[in-house]
Amino acid sequence: MVELECEIYYRTKQKNHEYFYYEFSDVKSVFSNVTEPYLEKVKNIEDPILQHISLYLVHNYNNYKPDFSDTGDYSKNEACKNLNRWIDKEKSIYTRATKCSKNKDAWNKHIESLWEKLQINNNNGKKCNRYEHFSNTTTFPDELKEYTCYQHVPENYTCTAPQVNSSTTENPCSNCITTCPPCKNNCTNSESTIQSSYLTSTPDNCATICTQMCPDGFPSLIPTVSISVCFTLLGVFILQFFLYKVIKNVLL
Repeated sequence: MVELECEIYYRTKQKNHEYFYYEFSDVKSVFSNVTEPYLEKVKNIEDPILQHISLYLVHNYNNYKPDFSDTGDYSKNEACKNLNRWIDKEKSIYTRATKCSKNKDAWNKHIESLWEKLQINNNNGKKCNRYEHFSNTTTFPDELKEYTCYQHVPENYTCTAPQVNSSTTENPCSNCITTCPPCKNNCTNSESTIQSSYLTSTPDNCATICTQMCPDGFPSLIPTVSISVCFTLLGVFILQFFLYKVIKNVLL
């Protein structure tokens, strides 16, 4: 009951440190003050954590802007002071006290630049200057010294394993079976002749390689060559016989 009465008191009567500390730390369910042009900048942030923090920053800044001063001085203004302390706490958590360099770069790119945009758009009214309170000398327990900075990965990110060169692992005969006529049991895998040819082969010259590996899987050319040689020899013999007759008749 006492806590509820204190909360009502801070909300209605006195806006002091405790009041703004509670307001900036409170979990929001509606971000009604996040409108253009800030909404477009927030949408372009891919990191879901930074996007969430940016929503809170715009909401808190715009919602409590009437409590800021005309000069933007934070030292004598509880609203501006607590907003700076709140954003410092978020930065310390996200960047691990600036020890995660990539997270620090992302923070400066999205969050600090967003604060600057809020400042520029409120240049003629009440505003809050940015001032860092937290220290980057934060020490962590010894058990966490091997800490690896978390790299945020989009949900739809596809991790592809390095492509393996299948030409160095596949059996030449197995590829021959799918692209050439079936080989018989005498198919061989000679490292010196067959595999070396296979590593540089393409589907167009696979027939030649399969012939080297599985000669019985293709028709033999020996009968055709033998017939051609016989006809050639017969023609030569007939020609010689004809020339012999002609020369003999001339001499007689």
